[in-house]
Amino acid sequence: MKKFFRFIFFSLFFFAAGMFAQDSLYLQSIFHGENDKDQFGVVANVGDVNGDGFEDLMIGAPGASRNLYTDPPTRGYAKLYYGGTVFDTIPDITFNYYGAFTTFGATIAGDGDLNGDGYDDFAIADPTYGSYQVGKVYVFFGGPQLDTIPDVVLTLNPNKYFYTRFGLAMTMNGDINHDKYDDLVVGAAYDDWDRHGEVFIYFGGTQMDAEADINLICKTPLQEFGLYVDYAGDVNEDFIDDLVVGSYPLESDTTTFIFFGNKNLDIGFHNSYAFTSPVQGIITSLGDINGDGYSDFAVGSHLFAAPIKNGHLIEILIENPDSINYTIKARCPDLNKDGYEEILCSSSKAREENVLIIFGGNKPSLTNAIIFKDPDDKIGFGRHITSCPKLLNDTTISIIIGDTETYDYNTHGTGKVIIYNDKLITGVANDESSVKNIDFTLSQNYPNPFNPSTQIQYALPSTSNVIVTVYNSLGQIIKVFNEGTKEAGNHNITFNGEGLSSGIYLYSVNSVSIDGKQNFTAAKKMLLLK
Repeated sequence: MKKFFRFIFFSLFFFAAGMFAQDSLYLQSIFHGENDKDQFGVVANVGDVNGDGFEDLMIGAPGASRNLYTDPPTRGYAKLYYGGTVFDTIPDITFNYYGAFTTFGATIAGDGDLNGDGYDDFAIADPTYGSYQVGKVYVFFGGPQLDTIPDVVLTLNPNKYFYTRFGLAMTMNGDINHDKYDDLVVGAAYDDWDRHGEVFIYFGGTQMDAEADINLICKTPLQEFGLYVDYAGDVNEDFIDDLVVGSYPLESDTTTFIFFGNKNLDIGFHNSYAFTSPVQGIITSLGDINGDGYSDFAVGSHLFAAPIKNGHLIEILIENPDSINYTIKARCPDLNKDGYEEILCSSSKAREENVLIIFGGNKPSLTNAIIFKDPDDKIGFGRHITSCPKLLNDTTISIIIGDTETYDYNTHGTGKVIIYNDKLITGVANDESSVKNIDFTLSQNYPNPFNPSTQIQYALPSTSNVIVTVYNSLGQIIKVFNEGTKEAGNHNITFNGEGLSSGIYLYSVNSVSIDGKQNFTAAKKMLLLK
């Protein structure tokens, strides 16, 4: 794995009425889009796609630096970052697709094994593909040697479907037909001119094909059925995954459907549970919020507890004394170790964009929620959110916040992604026990690229004499830091590139333990951009 450890020492932009036992959350990394209007920030935990035991992160940029209707056709892109004990902001694979009117990377689904080979797979959607925005979905099977060639490509007949935006909603971490292969679900909410909406289900298998196995068609106009889809675990207690589909009707309350999984393929409106609510139908599969042993799910700001009892679905009321406007976006593992999983939400008020962590429990409440504030105060912070409990290791929970910096695909917004951890991955050691098992490491400098200053961090397993040297690309020495004797633990220095030209520089660390038994040398590249 090529990744290098990236340390962050910034403080976290949040406040909380009641902090959990971990003391705080810590800023791990900040990713940025490549160009203006990229809207880089569609974040997704795609599972372990390369089989190394770590979850992987994908980030889409559907804006692709152009106006959808007036600019020349360019590309959307999606970047894949392999998880690991060392992690940086350099993508391992970048997926690019060129074409007129494209929003490739607008939707990403993963964390499901479609072909049953033991590797998680993922799908990237381009909902506005084609002259009439029919949409297209690209499916990639995981494996030890991934490439950018899709294994299956899904789309609809352009002679039959118009402006469907197929792929605007997707999910694939469930097995609705109970055949031990996960199944891909794709929404086409804007189907036809009356926007009744459709959902297409593609069964997984060793020979997965591009033909939909189940087609759910809403008969009522203006429903936008299929605008939101997600698996909800086993809602009716038959040990088969169930599917939740949301709508966004233009002239009535939102109707949400739960389609019950069935190994006999008896999947349809006749075998479903429907309920209405006045809130927008964003569907989010959650963990066990109330501790009853069942996975729960949310519709907009409303939280529902599975399973269905006596023909009814129980709503879990979230205390909200300050009437905060929020939308539930993602599940989060148990941060405060009380046995309940948490909820990740986005919130907006008077153009102020925040992200909330609501702690699970019998009576979840916003009174003790952690609130993240956008450090740049831009619209789009928290538009996409996910969590990764195994991105860095088995004990650190990572919360990933996408900030598209706009809500409109046609306007400015480079986009960025911020990762917070519930543990400080690289910090100054607080006691002797915390440094006993430290290895010698040289971290990637931060920020990188930089102008004019950057931080270089290294870790020592024992008390050592240290020299840090900076070179230009010709191998000429630019700066030498004689650190002297340093104790075991993490250390950092500041390098100032004032007066230097833009370009690639190298930095190396050489350490010799005071007993002379350990001698370590490592080097990395860094980029100065002025």
